[in-house]
Amino acid sequence: PGRHLGTAGQRFLLLVDYQCLRTSSGSCEAGEAREKPCADDSLVQVAENQPSGTPVITVAAQDSDSGEAGRLVYSMDALMNSRSLELFGIDSQNGLISTTEVLDRENMDLHYFRVTAVDHGIPRLSATTMVAITVADRNDHNPVFEQSEYRETIRENVEEGYPILQLRATDVDSPPNAHIRYRFVNEQAAHSVFEIDSRSGLITTSGQVDREKMEKYSLVVESNDQGKEPGPLSSTVRVYITVLDENDNVPQFSENAHYQGVISEDSPPFTSVLQISATDRDAHANGRVQYTFQNGEDGDGDFIIEPTSGIIRTIRRLDRESIPVYELTAYAVDRGMPPQRTPVHVQVSVQDINDNAPVFPASEFSQIDVIFSVLKHSLSGWEEALMDLKTCNLFLNVIFSLFPFLSPSLPPLFLSLSLSCTHTHTLRGLKYLGSMMKGFINLKTFKTFCHQRN
Repeated sequence: PGRHLGTAGQRFLLLVDYQCLRTSSGSCEAGEAREKPCADDSLVQVAENQPSGTPVITVAAQDSDSGEAGRLVYSMDALMNSRSLELFGIDSQNGLISTTEVLDRENMDLHYFRVTAVDHGIPRLSATTMVAITVADRNDHNPVFEQSEYRETIRENVEEGYPILQLRATDVDSPPNAHIRYRFVNEQAAHSVFEIDSRSGLITTSGQVDREKMEKYSLVVESNDQGKEPGPLSSTVRVYITVLDENDNVPQFSENAHYQGVISEDSPPFTSVLQISATDRDAHANGRVQYTFQNGEDGDGDFIIEPTSGIIRTIRRLDRESIPVYELTAYAVDRGMPPQRTPVHVQVSVQDINDNAPVFPASEFSQIDVIFSVLKHSLSGWEEALMDLKTCNLFLNVIFSLFPFLSPSLPPLFLSLSLSCTHTHTLRGLKYLGSMMKGFINLKTFKTFCHQRN
């Protein structure tokens, strides 16, 4: 009979053989006249990975008989697992127990044997002892991660310290060859955004996670077993982290964008004026931009904007004389939830065409209020003069002609304007295009008319 003693880390079997008890003096008391062999129980240790034939322990029994009665033969039996007899053997002559194969602690770390010594006397007497052999660990196994690779996604802008995932590696070696520690091999790839707890393997955020700066991370994590014999072993695994987009960016027009366009007032409806364009650094729907005048200024409905292209078009014909310049406000709006929007100013100038007949500004005058000063004349047939008009900008594209008031049969004098307005509204460069005349012209005898210039 026997019982197990020791802790989980150190187990041995104590068996008591009632056939032979060791006394305190070291002798064996025998129940018969001739003494029986006697041996001590043993607990020994052998390192794994040793070559076959490595000696473990010599079990030596004592027999005080002489001759054949004192010559002993040794044998052993496996008590717990019969496979132990495949790994160890005993020399029948001297009791030396040796390995018969290379031992692997991770496959079997404890072996129990009953060793028997039998003499050659008549009758043959025997003694037994118990041998417990533990296989000592060598650091011969690398840590192994639970997965061949890890993939995880996180939202951008999560708070610092946010847990992402926990890695776990195991090592079949025994402590202290299995105290695993974790670290980033490519620390620069973490970009100061992630950190890993060296003991638990938990990866957390350590800085701002911004998808627009980096969307995908490829990290390499090492697990090290801190082994001593023969030294530490490690393994690595790749961790892929993808940052999911949040709608945290507004659409952006080009820096200091200010759009200006020009369109002729005779342009038909739906004429393209100009195109605006904005970008959004967000992804997917958060980065898809549309354009609108909603809540902006569309020129009282005179303009529309194509939502996808940003092309601004007229809805109807424009009238420069009513509105010469439009100040519009358009928006670029993304499709995120909630949407982000950015305004932009658009100025559209309406280009004039000759679509209005000339009109004298003062209806109470039957003749234009004009003062001509004839500077000179010559036989070449032209005169230069100054004419001071009260509103010179109203006479663009106009030819003035003077008709004789008293003598209708006289030819008219055509005065062509070379337009050059000053702040005093003086038009310079009138050319006399009529027939040659001598002497000074009596302006009081002429009526003044104006005609559109073709």
